Amino acid sequence: MIEKLAYSPSEAQIAASCGKTFLYEAIGRGDLPSLKCGRKRLIMRDDLHAWLKTLRDRACGDASDGEAA
Repeated sequence: MIEKLAYSPSEAQIAASCGKTFLYEAIGRGDLPSLKCGRKRLIMRDDLHAWLKTLRDRACGDASDGEAA
């Protein structure tokens, strides 16, 4: 089986278990890099992983912010 190096937005949405609007908003803000290959938009696998890691780090940071006294 060939390992995918890039995902379409629909594939990235499924892989990340997130909503389509959330994903497209992240692309629009520049938080999730994407590229055009002809008429098709692609999201590189490593960029998807990095974006998910920033979401996790941000969520963990937000949770710890409320605990500081």
